[in-house]
Amino acid sequence: MLKGIYIVKSLYFFLIILTVTLLRADYSQDSEKKHTFVLTNIDKEDLNITILNETTLSANIDKPLLLINFFATWSPPCRGEVNVLNQLQKSYTKELFIVGVTINDDQNRTKAHHLSEIYNSNYFISDAPDNSLLINSIIKSLKLPSNFPTPLTILYIDGELYRYYEGAMPIEMMEYEIKQAIKQL
Repeated sequence: MLKGIYIVKSLYFFLIILTVTLLRADYSQDSEKKHTFVLTNIDKEDLNITILNETTLSANIDKPLLLINFFATWSPPCRGEVNVLNQLQKSYTKELFIVGVTINDDQNRTKAHHLSEIYNSNYFISDAPDNSLLINSIIKSLKLPSNFPTPLTILYIDGELYRYYEGAMPIEMMEYEIKQAIKQL
């Protein structure tokens, strides 16, 4: 009889261990799931960006370099970079796709549209509701604080994180990094 109780207790303990192990495996798979964000520009065109892991993403673009620029429409340093990004998009049309993502704004289409018109922007500027979700996901993967400095510029080569920069950057520095990234293609 004692042997039977021991077997039942051992089986019960084994089932608990198995359940915990399976729950942990399921949780870790959940944390590795892809997250797709739909960004919409002022012309109502969509761009899908999928976060694959901490350093890799994919986007529905046909260019090897993706530059994401998180900016606020009210910030002078951010507004100052719009002309720089316009020049870069014009100079590297074959290799580079630039995405401006508004932050700390009320996602007001009028503000983004007004900014685009003032600076005659030639790159994708998103003012979509998914902006804040994408921003939170990327800054978490970069291990940045939620109050990171703006603008924040991130360069990817074929979906792999290459470099990121906090704060405004001169065009010469951005161009240098883009040229270095192109050499790696």
